[in-house]
Amino acid sequence: MNTEIFKGTGVALITPFNKDLSIDFDGLKAVIDHVSEGEADYLVIFGTTGEAPTITA
Repeated sequence: MNTEIFKGTGVALITPFNKDLSIDFDGLKAVIDHVSEGEADYLVIFGTTGEAPTITA
């Protein structure tokens, strides 16, 4: 894997959920917009925030 693309600040994103446990895509967009406005160099999806085991295809 080419790790050169991961230079700078990476932010682990949370995955917001609706009450029915589906992904809140409007909330996710808001999170991405907020982090992007903070000038992060890259986003880490399913990184260290623990949601990965709870999401199905």
